[in-house]
Amino acid sequence: MKLRFIFTALMLSLALTAAADFRTIVEGYEVALDNVRLPQTESGTIAFKKCSECPYETKRVAADATWEVNGAAMTLKDFRLRMSSLSEPGNRTITVGHHLEKDEIVRVTIWIY
Repeated sequence: MKLRFIFTALMLSLALTAAADFRTIVEGYEVALDNVRLPQTESGTIAFKKCSECPYETKRVAADATWEVNGAAMTLKDFRLRMSSLSEPGNRTITVGHHLEKDEIVRVTIWIY
């Protein structure tokens, strides 16, 4: 009985140290579409406000950033075209993925229903 208890305690302690190694690499921000200024070029910058009262934050876009509409990847040009044709941008949310170590935007996603 004691051996089983010691073994269980040892396994739990190993599991706790493994869980402590996790860290956030990409943080996603859900922002209103009308609070986003998309880049003009693939290697440009994007500006967004996390809330309507917050100031704009400007971040560099990674060269290999992913632009997605309903899960389908596309070029920045096509993404900009789709965003310009949407009605009521204030009622739509877009997700901006910020790579914390590189300090770059790596993914921009929107789901249109």
